[in-house]
Amino acid sequence: MPAEAEVKFENPDVAASKLALLAFGFLAFVAISLILLLAYFRYFDRGGMASAPETFPAPRLETRNAENLDDLVGPQRRLLESYASVDPQKQLVRVPITRAMELIAARGGGAYGPIDAPPPSDKNAP
Repeated sequence: MPAEAEVKFENPDVAASKLALLAFGFLAFVAISLILLLAYFRYFDRGGMASAPETFPAPRLETRNAENLDDLVGPQRRLLESYASVDPQKQLVRVPITRAMELIAARGGGAYGPIDAPPPSDKNAP
């Protein structure tokens, strides 16, 4: 390489005129957009709401709560407080819940152990 060869570097200066033109163009675009949006909204502005807000009917509330609860709980309570035969073949009966709790408490620590089989019935007895 010859020593006299000229080395050219990039110009470090910023083209201020091009940058200013770009900034002016951007600001002009924003200003024109705002003006057009303002004109658009003013054209379509109808003076507020078109109609008064609707009034809705009052909610229909349940007014017979106690009666409905009695209708639901009554049959269940009658089952818990009555005697009945559930399965005669297996000799199963339903007893009131309070009596059932007394029977369980009377059995003591073995309350939840296996139930003793009923005594065999004499089928030949008159």
